[in-house]
Amino acid sequence: MAKCDVVIQVTTLGQGGTERYAKDLAIGLAQRQVRPFVVYDSPPENLKQEIESVGIPTYCIEDGNTGDISRYAKRLAALLRDLQPRLLHANAWRRLNSVARVARSVGTPLVIVRHGTDNLPRLRDILGLNRLPFYLYRERAMMRKCGGGLICVSREGLDRARKRYGTRIPMRMVYTGVPEGETIARVAGVADNPQVIWAGEMCNRKRPVLALRAFAQVQRKLPGIRLLMLGDGPELELVRNAAAAMALEGVTIPGYIPNPLPQLYQSHLFLNTACSEGLPYSVRDAMSVGLPVVATDAGGTREAVIHQETGLLAPIDDERAIAVYMERLLRDPSLRQAYGVAGLALCRARFSLDEMISGTLRAYHDLCGVDFAASRNTQQYKA
Repeated sequence: MAKCDVVIQVTTLGQGGTERYAKDLAIGLAQRQVRPFVVYDSPPENLKQEIESVGIPTYCIEDGNTGDISRYAKRLAALLRDLQPRLLHANAWRRLNSVARVARSVGTPLVIVRHGTDNLPRLRDILGLNRLPFYLYRERAMMRKCGGGLICVSREGLDRARKRYGTRIPMRMVYTGVPEGETIARVAGVADNPQVIWAGEMCNRKRPVLALRAFAQVQRKLPGIRLLMLGDGPELELVRNAAAAMALEGVTIPGYIPNPLPQLYQSHLFLNTACSEGLPYSVRDAMSVGLPVVATDAGGTREAVIHQETGLLAPIDDERAIAVYMERLLRDPSLRQAYGVAGLALCRARFSLDEMISGTLRAYHDLCGVDFAASRNTQQYKA
């Protein structure tokens, strides 16, 4: 007898968006009477206690992340044989070849989630190599042979995946969900010292130093504004040093904060400066409490930030456009409020956690023929 229904595989249980998705998915499935089991490769384990606190088991398949692919594959195969799940739900692209081979060898249907959008074309795309027959194109052949399908978390990601893999691999789009905010951010009215908030991993892909430079331009015209930058990562000290070198006032960089909602409630504008995104959680978290957004047009961001409706979209790496848009919203409380209200409505309509779980269950059926429709509990998880 199967010991679980779905094994959810992820690289770590750290602070990233993919890990958060795995946590929310596991909890949401459990509330629909689907039995999940979360397996991850290595630490960090920020979300482990939260997942296990609701009765969902977790297992670290490889201590220390040694990179031994053969050992990893053997352990995963042994785990699948023991648990006998009806489905393997994979999120870790770094392990994708191994995961697909194991799923095929054990006979477990596989669903793969593609969180990113591959903003930069690969050489094989430019040369048209991805249009070769599937048995000659390794990545597509591997996905084809595993007998499963692909879930993309944005329309943009789905379009790019179809261009890369063609139509022979079944695909579905399911938006990732965010919890509904309980109160509304203080965006309206005249503020003497309005606060801009930026949140994300401190890495080059998120362009935190670009955020500092754009903020510096605005602060020269609006001296009272403040900037709060939340997040950890390889460039944390670099960002702090850059802020000190620019002699910026009102900039706070505390590092990673597990629950940034109180900081969002106290802010007036959310800023995202990434050059590559899937569908950023941070942007939708801001929208869920009614914060207007200034963001770069990366990946699926435009599906949340609709230009001049829920926020303003600037070209990627365009420091001047970002600064102009920030200044426009900081000078206009009524526009901030209008964008915030529209963003909140869009977030509730398009990015609910309950709809994410429902859409994922439909995708399981459409892609692999695995039907959990008998589970009817529709209670919505609140983070």
